[in-house]
Amino acid sequence: MEPKLWSKTFILLIAFELFAQVGANLINPVVSNYAVWMGASYAVAGFLAGINAFVSFAVRPFAGSVLRRFVRKKILVGAAIAFAVSGLLCALVVAIPALGIQRVIFGAAFVFKSALLIAFAGSIVPKDKLGQGVGYIGLANTIGAAIGPSMASYITNTMGYPFNCGVAVAFFAIAIIVILNVKDPLEDTQRDSIRELKEANSRKTKLEVFKSEVNPKNMFHLKTIPLGITFIFEAFCYGTVLMFVLLVSEERGSTGGAFFFAIYVIACLITRPAAAKLYDRFGLRKVFLPEGILMTATFVVLAYADSVPAFAAAAILFALGQGGLYPSSQSEGVRGRSTQESPIAVNTLYIGADIGMFIGPFISGIILEVSSSEVMMWANAVVCVGYIISLALYTRWRTKDDAREQAAAAAAADTAASAAEAAAAPTASGSNE
Repeated sequence: MEPKLWSKTFILLIAFELFAQVGANLINPVVSNYAVWMGASYAVAGFLAGINAFVSFAVRPFAGSVLRRFVRKKILVGAAIAFAVSGLLCALVVAIPALGIQRVIFGAAFVFKSALLIAFAGSIVPKDKLGQGVGYIGLANTIGAAIGPSMASYITNTMGYPFNCGVAVAFFAIAIIVILNVKDPLEDTQRDSIRELKEANSRKTKLEVFKSEVNPKNMFHLKTIPLGITFIFEAFCYGTVLMFVLLVSEERGSTGGAFFFAIYVIACLITRPAAAKLYDRFGLRKVFLPEGILMTATFVVLAYADSVPAFAAAAILFALGQGGLYPSSQSEGVRGRSTQESPIAVNTLYIGADIGMFIGPFISGIILEVSSSEVMMWANAVVCVGYIISLALYTRWRTKDDAREQAAAAAAADTAASAAEAAAAPTASGSNE
């Protein structure tokens, strides 16, 4: 029976992502401000803002072993609990080292949440609605990214940074309750795969198991690496927006930064479903260029934004560009991948995102320290151009790779048909006699 898009499981996954992202975005956008408030320099603040991405990058190569050994619901529950613990730490301990530890825990937990949620959603929606399914999960992410910073701006100004982290813990707790109520229709398939892996490993020595685990083919989905490279550019720019829009707005004496994320999500609510349908109909090859140009234009506007209308215009451009392009790229990562392959493929995809999210805020923080916010935004516009170029190269490669896979599948089918005919021939001959 063909699965439907709006199943109970899919709706609960959206709810889980929403609450988890509100909690995450209550903390993430104010990490640099929190660190500066505690006496850190802009460079150190940028480092703390991005160190969770570095941790994610370090953990991802070894995440495949966990992803193959446990059902995805249990892993998501564990990740949500880790998020809550990390938020509780920075709520109770007001010190830069504690904030650093919080970023480490958060970064490790994010690895498994990000790897599984997109793959989970992609496996339970109709194949011809893959872009829409991933897009709606991404929309929940975007709503969380809008609500969180706006709430964080208000809460930190009225109640302080530690209290803000405590509110984040409450949202993480709701996310735990939601994911505990999810029923995975493919859980039996996962348990069968886990059992087969255990049986296969039981026939190997410990050294053979270790060699298998560190084999690049088991740690990464090799064909997803080219797309993962493009995510370095995207995440560099997204990390800068996430971590520095509020700070730049305050530096220029404007309240526009507080409205940026809210306007961004409102625009995404309108544009993202249409962008997802365009991906389902035309594919990434035909949508990346206009969306990439709009994403680049965002930073040109942010270079000079000093009023609410200017920040609002930048938010709309960012929604039209990055807001449509990112979920399309995520959909591309799981397109044509099996249930077993998808989590590893998404995990590989996010390695590029981790790199970008680490070096983006860090390098942007250094530029802001030694130069100005205008120069920082123009530098990110240049990175966006690099993103467009990398996507052009990727789509060209993927088109050729898809053609090779189709040719190989057709050749295998012909070989199987020929073998079947050869096996049937003696029987047919004998019956005629």
